[in-house]
Amino acid sequence: MCSNKDDCTCIQTVSVLWKKYEEAQRGLTGWTGTDCSMPVCMQGYYDPFCKMDAAPGGEGCYRCANDGLCTGPDYCQCAKGWTGYDCRTPVCEVVSDFLIRKQLATIDEEKVHTFETDPCSLSDIYKPTVVEGGEYYSGNCTLPNMCTCHCFAAYSPDMCTVMENDACDAPWQDLDLYMVRNVLAPNEMFGSRDCSRGYEGIVDTKNRYMSCHMTIVEGSWVNKNTFDLLLWISLGSMFLTGAWIYLRRRYKRKLVLSKIERRKSRRSSEESVTGADNSAFTY
Repeated sequence: MCSNKDDCTCIQTVSVLWKKYEEAQRGLTGWTGTDCSMPVCMQGYYDPFCKMDAAPGGEGCYRCANDGLCTGPDYCQCAKGWTGYDCRTPVCEVVSDFLIRKQLATIDEEKVHTFETDPCSLSDIYKPTVVEGGEYYSGNCTLPNMCTCHCFAAYSPDMCTVMENDACDAPWQDLDLYMVRNVLAPNEMFGSRDCSRGYEGIVDTKNRYMSCHMTIVEGSWVNKNTFDLLLWISLGSMFLTGAWIYLRRRYKRKLVLSKIERRKSRRSSEESVTGADNSAFTY
């Protein structure tokens, strides 16, 4: 409103943004500037050096986080890769291919679409994992198209010496028998970094996670010790086979000796009887 010559009284009102978002600042929102062309965003900040189209008065403008721009009272137009009322929420999206669909183990297009729009947490597809009383989804979207996957058992050789048994277990890899068996479920993978229990996913060209939909396989005790078990079973079989051959030969030898003893005993008995008959004719 023009209150005097070359003097505009801009329309402003108390911001109610804090009622929906507690962290939002309180104050007046609306329009400002010498010509009332500059919108005010309480979730943003004033930039006196703004030279964009949104600052036609040449007096700066209100900006939002991560290169967002205040285009209306308490309304931020976010840059690509960011969303939210203050442009502080990163956007993570992926495109599912045949392999990812197989790993998700579903033909439900709704679930596939849910994964594509939330590849980090997958909160609308899977239930959270309970660890020490807390509930955790597979990960969080921390930067545009970059996930931080949750790890519940980190591996660190340096910390292992300090924390003793903690952080000492490296991710299990089936290096001995991977050529002859597959212990992985469709949604499982061997840990490729410093986590032995948690989640991983697809990576970009900079080796950053773009999803957290794969579970790091821990491996059962049998799976982890299969090679040693096979070795001990082989050695045990060889020992038992050798012992059986030895005992069998000894048993056969004992049978032969027993037969020889019986023959000797029978011969002695026959000779005793023959000798007794011959002595009867001597009188």
